[in-house]
Amino acid sequence: MAARNSILIVAPSAYTLGGLAVWVDYLIPGLRQLGWDVTLGLVSGPRHHNVHAYLQVYPIPNSIAIHCSCSTNTDRIQAVRGAIRTVNPDIVLTANIPHAIRATGLERSEGRNVKAVMSCHGIQEDLFADMRLLHSELDAVVCTNRLACRLSEELGQIDAERIFHCACGTAVPVQMPDPPQNQIFTIGFSGRIEQPQKRIFDLIEIAQQLKNSGSNFKILVAGSGPELQRFTEEITRRGFDQHFELLGFVPANEMHAEFYAKLDALLVTSSWETGPIVIWEAMAAAVPVVTSRYIGSGVEGILTHEKNCLMFDIADCKKAAESLKSLHNVALQKTLRANGFETATELLSHQTSVANWDRILHQILAMDSPTDPVAPEIYTPCGRLDRLLGSRLATRVRTAIGRLPPNTGPSGEWPHTMAGACVNEEEFFRLVLTLEQSNLHRRPWVTPAH
Repeated sequence: MAARNSILIVAPSAYTLGGLAVWVDYLIPGLRQLGWDVTLGLVSGPRHHNVHAYLQVYPIPNSIAIHCSCSTNTDRIQAVRGAIRTVNPDIVLTANIPHAIRATGLERSEGRNVKAVMSCHGIQEDLFADMRLLHSELDAVVCTNRLACRLSEELGQIDAERIFHCACGTAVPVQMPDPPQNQIFTIGFSGRIEQPQKRIFDLIEIAQQLKNSGSNFKILVAGSGPELQRFTEEITRRGFDQHFELLGFVPANEMHAEFYAKLDALLVTSSWETGPIVIWEAMAAAVPVVTSRYIGSGVEGILTHEKNCLMFDIADCKKAAESLKSLHNVALQKTLRANGFETATELLSHQTSVANWDRILHQILAMDSPTDPVAPEIYTPCGRLDRLLGSRLATRVRTAIGRLPPNTGPSGEWPHTMAGACVNEEEFFRLVLTLEQSNLHRRPWVTPAH
């Protein structure tokens, strides 16, 4: 019997809400069904990255903890190298754990035959800076968005033949679900409660527009995040308590019954997205989608205004409210439901996404790995003890006295970037907008046929 191809997926354990965790949850069983030997390596830390808590939400078999008790690059890389030696995979695939890429490169430089693959789930400058930094270690980059593919080439300096596109998927029922029979028009928002990307406070301005027009409506908000308290306070201050219902975190297996099945419309207000999965899930549930023209939606080419969704310009709360009100038109509502469900069925199912990942990973296995030497590691102390004693001795001292390293949050324990941002956000998004406009009709990163 031929040996099964093996893969170690390295992912954060601090975040159970969001598209990355949902992606991991369907990709692993899907690849296993196609014959892959898959191990999930969840990074672990002393405070924030809790593998046990993660597995309570997503009980994925054959998962291991990659623990690092110190907050230094050296210790993180050594922790991942230990996991690679234990699992001995053909491919290390990671999203938002760049130290796994450096660890893979170092293992390969010592003779191990293993590929390093980065899955890019964001349109953030520091992700592309990491691609430049880790160019010698990276075998390939797989992006969930076509604009991100373009940015990987332009900003990440990755060769085009090492860039692949594979959209995330969702569960799609065989038959289109029936619409709810709501007495009050019910709008849904699902995502992280924060402003810069998700523009959560646009919901309140949209609610004001709807209230001014005399609409009878309710907005269900599924999710949590850093600005939840301020968002809640602003709802109360503006007198909108009767119009908002905050559901908090809703487990993935409850989202359809507790959220999508109750909606007359899904509302997305984001400034940028690489999916988002929430739109794909809404289409699969036959929920009409009203969304911003977020950065990343143009080149991707999945969303079409007045065909499978309604679109408004980012931050145009008046137009968003008008689009929601237009869904009282039964004919328009039926069109969006039917076309959205067709889009999900044809392009966005779990089966399609997993099949495309399977083909891409086999293509990567057949490619030659980079031969450039791995860049030397830069040691960065995480606290005063590291600066005084060095990383190894500081670790021993902390362990002996039971002292934890400084608390710098989840991204301090396991940073999602090694390089950090090299340009300010405003300058980056000006460049991104220019690239999106110039690439609306150029799509060289062809998703494998399914």
